[in-house]
Amino acid sequence: MVRTQPSLLDRAITGRLAGTVCVPADPKQQWPVRFLSHEPVHNGVWIEALGDSQSPLDSVIAGGAQVEIALCHNHTRHAFRTTIVRRNRHFWLTETMMFNALLLRGPVQLYPAERRAHVRYQVPDGSHIVSTILCPNSFTPTRVTPWDICPSGVSFLCPREAAVTSLKAEDVVALKISTRGKSIAAKAAVRFSRFLTDRVIKVGVSLQPASVDESSRDHLVSFISDLQKLARPASARR
Repeated sequence: MVRTQPSLLDRAITGRLAGTVCVPADPKQQWPVRFLSHEPVHNGVWIEALGDSQSPLDSVIAGGAQVEIALCHNHTRHAFRTTIVRRNRHFWLTETMMFNALLLRGPVQLYPAERRAHVRYQVPDGSHIVSTILCPNSFTPTRVTPWDICPSGVSFLCPREAAVTSLKAEDVVALKISTRGKSIAAKAAVRFSRFLTDRVIKVGVSLQPASVDESSRDHLVSFISDLQKLARPASARR
């Protein structure tokens, strides 16, 4: 059943939270966005397309395709479906702040849209963990910070580098997580990539089981066990 959660939408707008937009018919194509303000005439919402997502969305707008907007709150994914009414390349949010903005048609009805099948545990700050991902077509690993982890996947906070901004759903990365002299190495498929700030991108990946050797598998189990003792679950899954 669809639930209306205006307070969550208000928080997203007030905090200018980041989210993603995709076309449900082709969910592999996702673009990062940021919430800007309410729009009373269409009972809608103004958002800003981030990074290189402005041009690809022009065809979506022209075709009037239904889109899904997703955002995360308290480590739980929420989404709603709508259409993009129009683009305003000179949208003045305040007297001094102008954006190239997109208007989403309302009313907005948010519903839980979680994807993970396991409990995930947040990795606390100061854990002395060294993590890297090697992106496709990149020769140098990118230093990243693990955000949360579960037996089947992990999400990272990544710097805004060309190798990271070019990641798309289903791209395969090589990851390595090292802590206390133990390492977890695996290949993983990208599930999402979205801007949290202008400089930080959150990337979620799903581990490819065949790429995880016995040593890495044991270290992953041990690592999650330690996190269970230190931190509460970020969320429970179906």
